[in-house]
Amino acid sequence: MEWIIVYHLVFAYCTAPEGQMVCESTEAVYEFHDPIDCEEIRYLVMEKYDAFSNVIVDKVKTQCKAVAEPAYGSESEKDAQSYGEEKMRQAREVLRKARAT
Repeated sequence: MEWIIVYHLVFAYCTAPEGQMVCESTEAVYEFHDPIDCEEIRYLVMEKYDAFSNVIVDKVKTQCKAVAEPAYGSESEKDAQSYGEEKMRQAREVLRKARAT
């Protein structure tokens, strides 16, 4: 079987109606082909939703993950997964350095 790497942004948050103390947990998954795009959107979404008083972002669950998916022209699933995880590490480092300047 052939594999490709995609990057899933899992966005986990809890929303409560105005004036309510109980919130409803939600997870949304978005797919990217570039790890830097995934990390940039993760950062922007977390920043935006943190500003709302009735939204709590789960910063542990909200993350980008490299995922090997069946496709044409790739290595084994394990090799594809390792490659994707390395690309995620590189993307995080690029963004960390960019934000530090």
